[in-house]
Amino acid sequence: MKTIDSSGLKCPMPLLFLRRGLISAKVGEQVCLISTDKKSLDDVPKFCEQMKHSLVEVTQKEDCWHFIVEKIEQLQ
Repeated sequence: MKTIDSSGLKCPMPLLFLRRGLISAKVGEQVCLISTDKKSLDDVPKFCEQMKHSLVEVTQKEDCWHFIVEKIEQLQ
């Protein structure tokens, strides 16, 4: 699983890094995004819904969130 650490970055950077990570991932592969931006709690689920990916898990560890996203469709 690929891990993308966007700690300390504000919106929209965590989403841009997640999108870039998913573009290079294969269908069925999971990507872990680490974010300290609380706005990611709203942004990542909406992004996954719009882009047809699966948000597998969201966990909070200290002051950051870990989002596990599975690539379902090919991004252009």
